[in-house]
Amino acid sequence: MLNTAVYITKQIIDITCSLNTFAIIPLHQRHPSQNEKKYLLQVLEDGILSGGGTFLKRCEHWFEEILTSPKALLTHSCTGALEISALLLDINEGDEVIVPSYTFVSTANAFALRGAKLRFADSLPDHPNIQLETILPLVNSKTRAIVVVHYGGMAVDMDPILDFAKEKKITVIEDAAHSIHANYKNKPLGSLGDLSCFSFHDTKPIGCGEGGILAIQNEEFIEKAVWMYDKGTNRQDFLAGKSIDYQWKSLGSSYNATELQAAVLLSQLEESDRIFSMRQKVWDRYIFNLQHHLKYATLPKQNSFGNHNTSIFYILCDSIIRKQELQKALAKNDIQSAGHYLCLHQSPYIASHNNDFCPNAVSIEGRLLRLPIYSGLDLREVDRICEVVMGI
Repeated sequence: MLNTAVYITKQIIDITCSLNTFAIIPLHQRHPSQNEKKYLLQVLEDGILSGGGTFLKRCEHWFEEILTSPKALLTHSCTGALEISALLLDINEGDEVIVPSYTFVSTANAFALRGAKLRFADSLPDHPNIQLETILPLVNSKTRAIVVVHYGGMAVDMDPILDFAKEKKITVIEDAAHSIHANYKNKPLGSLGDLSCFSFHDTKPIGCGEGGILAIQNEEFIEKAVWMYDKGTNRQDFLAGKSIDYQWKSLGSSYNATELQAAVLLSQLEESDRIFSMRQKVWDRYIFNLQHHLKYATLPKQNSFGNHNTSIFYILCDSIIRKQELQKALAKNDIQSAGHYLCLHQSPYIASHNNDFCPNAVSIEGRLLRLPIYSGLDLREVDRICEVVMGI
């Protein structure tokens, strides 16, 4: 018989999972996976919530298999995975790290916290991603790392960047926050750089509230990464019986995810093929409806070298004014929409001591508009959204 705490938690889970209808069409809606309640109750009954258990290990193993990665660490957030990456590089003041301007602040924060000077790469004229040509002007003898962001799960052209970085002995980090189930030349995004970082925030296709993965491709980083992940100690060796005690070995912090996060995440990973199949139908309906009827905006650019994962569906309007008009029309019809990132190179924190020039990113910031996409979005609702978009 379930104890009182578990029973109450079950009622909360049941209520939460039933709240899947909205008066409006939301921008995001999490996918209610079949086994999440079962797994959460199992964690509560086992009584070990803090992490390091069966569910966490199964999630890590899933990514090691998918990415053919020698080590994956389930973190409390993608931000945490990025911070471990910065620690692993032993970034100090005077070191420089190249990041996109058009990205979330965590991409930059992780390295700024270690004292790095940030250099901001511009986007492409027709896509939020960066490329080697936008990186090259920023490289110098102080460059320690290049961080690429696969916006919306759409691959950056990685081979030229990887070849250049290898020649210059610069570490490449993939901010793959959007990128689970996406590919570059038939290789999974997140399997290409020395390190990669994924996000499982509720706004992502696969989510557990908060959560992340640090996937390590460069085996030289594994031992220190495991220390840093666990407060800078060799606690994992102690738990595995490889050490009689554990000691402070390096800088680190508390980066691990909980078993509760891992339980929800595993239930999502088990259904990931189905989730992305459902989302692909939504994406395809948008393309079918809009591809010949948009006179004032362009659809997401698809490159031959990558397969996207439907993480974000957006249009690029021909002007800021057009974007604002469209947002108002969608809101009037009870449809959520949103822009996305504000360019980091001109943010209040950094602008006064940064001279990088990113005109394409600024243009995309003003014109990009995200439309609703999630596994449970009915195709008739997609049609309704498209009618509003085409009616402007």
